[in-house]
Amino acid sequence: MCVGLGLCALDYTFQVRNYPRLDDKIEAIAFTRQGGGPVPTALCSLSRLGVSTAFIGKCGKDAEGKTIRDELRRFGVKTSGLILDPDSRTPRAFIMVEKESGKRTVILDRTETSALSADEFRIDLIKKAKFLLIDGREMETSLTAAIIMKKSGGEVILDAGSPRKNISDILPYVDHLVVSNRFSIDFTQEVDPGNAALKLAHMGFKSVVITSGGKGCLGATPDGHFYQQEAFDVDVADTTGAGDVFHGGFIYGLVQGWELPEILKFASAVAAIKCTRLGGRRGIPDLNEVEDLIRKKEEF
Repeated sequence: MCVGLGLCALDYTFQVRNYPRLDDKIEAIAFTRQGGGPVPTALCSLSRLGVSTAFIGKCGKDAEGKTIRDELRRFGVKTSGLILDPDSRTPRAFIMVEKESGKRTVILDRTETSALSADEFRIDLIKKAKFLLIDGREMETSLTAAIIMKKSGGEVILDAGSPRKNISDILPYVDHLVVSNRFSIDFTQEVDPGNAALKLAHMGFKSVVITSGGKGCLGATPDGHFYQQEAFDVDVADTTGAGDVFHGGFIYGLVQGWELPEILKFASAVAAIKCTRLGGRRGIPDLNEVEDLIRKKEEF
């Protein structure tokens, strides 16, 4: 089983023809409301691929929180570790997606949400799991969870989209580091992704992956091996959640015991298919869809 701990939010996604200028008023051409957050969306991907998952997090005991819980359950994610806090409002993300490019801007509202503390989460869920996915937002809580996972003999995967305060504290407990190009540049001061990946790999992780959106991704291992994976060519509707479902595909590969190049190919295919539909979860594929895309790419 894979357990995940991190932010959960409800995404309000608007598709527009063009980004507005300051003080503009424009109309949306499409809208969707779906659950969001890097970790729970990755878990939804894993569940869709057939892996047992459970989520640990906190949102409000309100209509939006119940919507989040119900959607996770529909994907097959266990929600016994999700706290519905009566004193909090569920986090919300307001997302604007440009139709032509599929690129988006996100505004996250956590203004009335309390953080998940280290003494609130279900320790037994972590001890039962083989893999733990964290986003490092609540650092003390994420660190506690990572230590428990390591003591239990499991592996920790860190999703780092951007550098966070005290992120270095948790790195000694991370086995697989999957980060954005932005994080790699800020953290290593290396503009070249290859140099950044090797620099991070030499810190002792079992694997390091740097994602660069439409430019694909690359990975490195401590022995100095370096791998590149091109992005799959698809009709992009929305890049929201692409990195999140990439993490789901990445962990699926770990569960299967694959080597890093095969994992990168599979995770990239999962992310590409997601991008063909609006919203972070509506485009999440099943295993047959992923295998079909990979096969078509290889035949071409």
